Amino acid sequence: ALVGPCFVPAPDADSRSAMADAFAATDTPDDGGQFSDSMDCAQSGLLPRTGCILSYGGNARDVAINYAMLVALFSVWAARAPDSAVPVRWQVASAVFFAAFQVVLCLVLGCSGVSIVWNAAAGFVVLDCALSGAISAGRCGDPTPMCDAVDSDGAAPQAATGASSPVAAPRRWRRPGAALSVGATVAAASVPTLCVDAYYLVTSEALTSIAHAAAIAMGLLTRWLLTCSCLCFGNGGGL
Repeated sequence: ALVGPCFVPAPDADSRSAMADAFAATDTPDDGGQFSDSMDCAQSGLLPRTGCILSYGGNARDVAINYAMLVALFSVWAARAPDSAVPVRWQVASAVFFAAFQVVLCLVLGCSGVSIVWNAAAGFVVLDCALSGAISAGRCGDPTPMCDAVDSDGAAPQAATGASSPVAAPRRWRRPGAALSVGATVAAASVPTLCVDAYYLVTSEALTSIAHAAAIAMGLLTRWLLTCSCLCFGNGGGL
């Protein structure tokens, strides 16, 4: 049998309100990233806001991705730290600065996340390898580095024979039992960082990727400024 047209009664006011709320809840996609509207951390109270920042507003996917990156990058940094020309205490201070910068920035802007921290760490480690991985004059602030010194040709350095001896050639400082080579360190820091940043470039708004690029630049600049400080204060100086 044929069925005639159906006439659906118009929804009442309560139904329309419920439908509007449902559409509003799904209107903004949960695309991740620390500047996503779905992760607004602008609640009142310092501790709740800080907790929201560090937990990505409860987004489990971003928590898993970014804390895995945080562990990975700081593991690489820790393996690299003894071989750096920068004293470990200043590397720790740099890491604390990156974390504090992330929290303060998100307290001001109402964003969430820890990706600024691991992006800055990646920039720091890569430039540290570039500046002091192959050839270095020694550890800044430590006139007697705990390393094996060899000349650039691989031979043991000749002992100085007097005050008139010429300035020694640049030396390559190698710590016995180093966990990672320079190339492996650069790869371990840069490849995962670029992959995850590319993922957020595709899935998140542009502001998130701009923040990631700026964080890498901050890490590079921090490491470069520490080199400048070493040159200014010298190996026995104020660092």
